[in-house]
Amino acid sequence: SKVDERMQANVLYDVVDTQVNVVAYNNAGFPFNDATYAYGGREQYRNRSIYAGPGNLWDSTAYTVDLNWKINDVFTLHSITGGRTKTYGGYQDLDASEYRFFEQWQYTEGDEISQELQLLGNTDRFSWTVGLYYANDAQDALFQRWQYEETTPRPRSDVTYTKRTDNAIFGEGTYRITDKWSLTAGLRYTEEKFKNAVF
Repeated sequence: SKVDERMQANVLYDVVDTQVNVVAYNNAGFPFNDATYAYGGREQYRNRSIYAGPGNLWDSTAYTVDLNWKINDVFTLHSITGGRTKTYGGYQDLDASEYRFFEQWQYTEGDEISQELQLLGNTDRFSWTVGLYYANDAQDALFQRWQYEETTPRPRSDVTYTKRTDNAIFGEGTYRITDKWSLTAGLRYTEEKFKNAVF
């Protein structure tokens, strides 16, 4: 049908798992107190850490949907939708010594989504685009730190909630003065809100 001929759709779906070498490391169960794996074959760094979790974690699922609908010879509607769910974490031994003085683990879960709508127009001498944009990014993070474990232990644990929203309206137009010269002008207004809480 004519409607189908004027509609185009592109869909991208992407899944990223924790890197292959990290998976192999975690599955092998190499302890962090093994000098060979902590700092190479020179064995200059001996870590007595009792941490037994994963050294690194990164997993995400993302999608993008791109739609184009040619309404008629002048107007085209363009929609761009995107989203991602992510989980990542990392262990760090900050003192880089054989003693358990400064260690930390950071873990984050989050969701992102965005939507943009564009209305495009094109005539003999004038072409333009107007649109709306929305984005939302929310994530929860866990931060754990172990300090002075060898002497006077002082553990710390924080949970952080972060949310950001972004709204925008925009427009751009191009007027073709001659075959070689054109004039382009555009305007965009953006409103961003940010919220952060630590527990």
